[in-house]
Amino acid sequence: MKRFLVLLLVAVMAVPALFADVTVGGWGRIILSTTGNDGGGDPTMDMGPNWGGNGRVRFAIAGSADQIGFNFDVDGDGGAKWEDYSINAAEQLCIWIKPIDMIKITAGQKQVDTLRGKFGATSAAATNNISSGDLEDGIFPRTRVGLGVIIEATPVEGLTIILSHEYENGVVDLVAPGNPRDTSVAETLKSLQVSVGYSIEGIGLVRAGYFGETIHYDADLTQVGATGVAPQDIAVAFNLTAVEGLNVDLGFRMDISDAKDSTMISLGASYQVMDPLKLTLLAQMQLNADAVDNGRIGVGLNVAYNLGAISLNLETSAKILENDTNVMIYPYARMGLGNGYTSAGFKLDLGIDAETMTWTVPVVLEYWF
Repeated sequence: MKRFLVLLLVAVMAVPALFADVTVGGWGRIILSTTGNDGGGDPTMDMGPNWGGNGRVRFAIAGSADQIGFNFDVDGDGGAKWEDYSINAAEQLCIWIKPIDMIKITAGQKQVDTLRGKFGATSAAATNNISSGDLEDGIFPRTRVGLGVIIEATPVEGLTIILSHEYENGVVDLVAPGNPRDTSVAETLKSLQVSVGYSIEGIGLVRAGYFGETIHYDADLTQVGATGVAPQDIAVAFNLTAVEGLNVDLGFRMDISDAKDSTMISLGASYQVMDPLKLTLLAQMQLNADAVDNGRIGVGLNVAYNLGAISLNLETSAKILENDTNVMIYPYARMGLGNGYTSAGFKLDLGIDAETMTWTVPVVLEYWF
């Protein structure tokens, strides 16, 4: 593994000589946390990003010429002991071409966030209170393929069209699921995704899309979930930016598959009250006719007061289910560090119906460049 890392580093340094334009960037997050609860027992200490694991460090390489290029993101995830880690390809492992200026065709593993929702839950709120996980995708989903093709077209100013479908990673031949590389054209085309966005100058951005089904398999080719098929969704959203200091993004998603078990309304809104003070509202309502909880509501209010390099923040949110209501209160200080930040605070999670209380002292280190 160490030899691989050395060779990879040499390759990174050598690549600029081969391409017209090569950049190396990255992103990473590590959260140090001390956690306790009112159930007794000693507090515990842990390290990792909010989705699990023991910290993530990523670097990204991108090479581009006038009409062709590549993207390669590499994740290093920490393990439980010394030199226990994993290295994997991250969101991008692809080659792209531009046969003409208005069309870009990408093949491989790729995600495109151009039309995605403009509001995301923070690392703290996302673990507790937003019913769909990623609020951005609740407002309007990103385009993502595990191993497929994405076509991005900008035929006129302000208009964006994104067309994609999976080849092998996201769909598997249902007749012979043990052979994921023998996928019929009919099954492959079921994963078709189409998104259209139009930016109205001085008003905002309107989007609409269709997101086909995707069959997910784990490492041993066993279907994940009851059916292994993600719902077929239609989505519409509007991002209002016409009022100075106000940003609103409202989205609607509906499952149109045979299950028809989910309709979701998501909202993100922020208002710059004055130069140092900003308020942000995050809200989501998910209606599941056949779900045990018969729908859910998530709402959050964030307050940020900027003192310069340091900002004082208060995040409050609640998740309301039929018999399960949870409330989060999270005050913290955040220090900007140029291409990243660090923050520290005190997070309190209250289970109202279960009468539980959990507290966490998180310290966050995050970078991007």
